[in-house]
Amino acid sequence: MSPTRFARLLGLAFSVFVLSSAEEARGYIHIVQAGESLAEVAEIAYGDSKKETLIVGANALDAHGGSPIVPGLRLEIPAPTYVRAPAGASWPELAKKYLGDPTRSDVLAKANGAVPWVAPEEGREILIFPVVAHIASTGESVTTIARKYMLDPEKSWQLGVYNHRKRPELDPGEVLLVPLTDLTLDPKGKREAEAYHQFALGEARGKDFDAQKGAKTSLDALAVALDDGNYPAVIAIGNALGGAGELSRPQNAAISRALLEAYVALGSTELAVETCRRFGDVATDDEPELSFDPSWVSPKILAACRK
Repeated sequence: MSPTRFARLLGLAFSVFVLSSAEEARGYIHIVQAGESLAEVAEIAYGDSKKETLIVGANALDAHGGSPIVPGLRLEIPAPTYVRAPAGASWPELAKKYLGDPTRSDVLAKANGAVPWVAPEEGREILIFPVVAHIASTGESVTTIARKYMLDPEKSWQLGVYNHRKRPELDPGEVLLVPLTDLTLDPKGKREAEAYHQFALGEARGKDFDAQKGAKTSLDALAVALDDGNYPAVIAIGNALGGAGELSRPQNAAISRALLEAYVALGSTELAVETCRRFGDVATDDEPELSFDPSWVSPKILAACRK
């Protein structure tokens, strides 16, 4: 077997390992159809034919743009997945579990719109981005790899940080991990991924990720309305948030706490009792203002909740 052929096979094995060795699968299988090109597969998966380079890299295919591929070939398609943050989890712990290195917590947190020194909320959906392993050829550098996979040579610094390296040049055969932090699936790709019976997204499926991430603005508006005593607005915002998707435990506690105060203030006893029951299910001792601590909760609310 020639060295080139061996490197390609090694690359395929290594890439598949990176995509599938974590607890939750990081990709899915696409079966090539007759007459289908890599660009068309990328269009199905990502809605962008230029991202065929990701599929080439993930499968170590020695192919160029639009190269024909064999019908029936099984292609690994890199894809993001989601997990729910357990109680007490930290970004370094999640990075160690899903990225193999706790020092990659800054990359993981940033991909989730967070910072690594503030622990994720319990129940929050965490985006786990796929990682492709590239085996370098002669003359390649971190910059050329950034251009190939991230479509932007300016992102070469991200590869340096992720791989703990300062030298831009790559030695032939050297392995460089490429975190695809911004990768998203097209709706067609999501349907294909879900349909593939071996594709496991885990307990979280991404449907609540955008809701949880986008809830901050509405929660800020809810807090302002509550401070202003604008209780009708509190009820409108709170009920709208409640139907936006499954939020994290602290987010649900903040909503229920605000609704409870609004209903008590407006004399809506039955709604207050029902909200109090819900608030009791999500109240958290980690944040006193989201608990039944009398230092934070008014006597009227405690009375309504029979505390």
